Amino acid sequence: MMYPNNLYMLIIVIPYILIMNRYKKNINAVRLFSITGAYLQSMIICGLLGLVLLVIGMTEPIVPAYKKTTVIRNTSIVFVLDVSNSMTMKGSKTTALDDAKEYITRLLLLQESKQNTDCFYSLIAFKGKAVVLVPAVQETGYIIDALTWVQPASISGAGSALADALALAKSAVHEPESAVLIICTDGNSSSADRELIELYTLGIETYIVGFGSESPSVITNSDGNIIRDNTGKPIQLRRNRQQLLLWAKKGHAHYCDFEDSDSFDKRLKEILSLKKAQGLAVTREKPLQLKQFIALISYCLLAISYSSYLLLHKHYMEFLCGKD
Repeated sequence: MMYPNNLYMLIIVIPYILIMNRYKKNINAVRLFSITGAYLQSMIICGLLGLVLLVIGMTEPIVPAYKKTTVIRNTSIVFVLDVSNSMTMKGSKTTALDDAKEYITRLLLLQESKQNTDCFYSLIAFKGKAVVLVPAVQETGYIIDALTWVQPASISGAGSALADALALAKSAVHEPESAVLIICTDGNSSSADRELIELYTLGIETYIVGFGSESPSVITNSDGNIIRDNTGKPIQLRRNRQQLLLWAKKGHAHYCDFEDSDSFDKRLKEILSLKKAQGLAVTREKPLQLKQFIALISYCLLAISYSSYLLLHKHYMEFLCGKD
């Protein structure tokens, strides 16, 4: 379920049960022998089931692995790049941000080498806020150029707004079922569990690549000065691998460390090649959203219950009028 916290709304069944029990007592009190107890009970149960299913539908339940045949069209590859100050930590050669830029450039050059290039590319960078640096384009050069100049100073504000970046990514794709999302970060952002799950339920294939040193290193601000805490001690950060793995698990995403990207790239190449095959019908395991089916069943049950209530109430009022 996407939003299990919504289950607290099941509390609405309590007043419903109390009201229906009171109504049942009133019906029994006037002795409407033309109305059977089974009819009254089925009306109450239908309404109760309808309410319960309505609340369950609000949690947006899904079937994690459902085989579905889709036609690949309008393929989108969205890169989400972390340019927060934490990405100035030590990387393989210079900084984690430089490693991330090099990784994205390598993937784009790989795509250029393929004969079939019918694909849209986007680049989103985030720091304290998220910005679409390059909207959907088919020329990889635009993104490669943007990577050469983007720095933490390019985006104002402190922090690391991954959730905002993922929200922008969702609107950047043409066809979610044919989209690939590649997140390059060090894992020191605030939680974005909800956004990752939403991307998964839409059918977007998400990859998370972890950058940064495994041991703590200093970070710098937009002016290149070492960031210090209130005591004047340099703040040191490292790749938050535990957080990255947790995000991947919650969002049904694929994860790898930058150092292990060779095996990661191999799998990614296969998926990108498949998704670039315009008009190809492919059967894959994708999440299936159940909310629309549950909503339909809930509507039918509530409609039956309400219709039964109107009929019952009509007899009830006729009996009272006849008694007077």
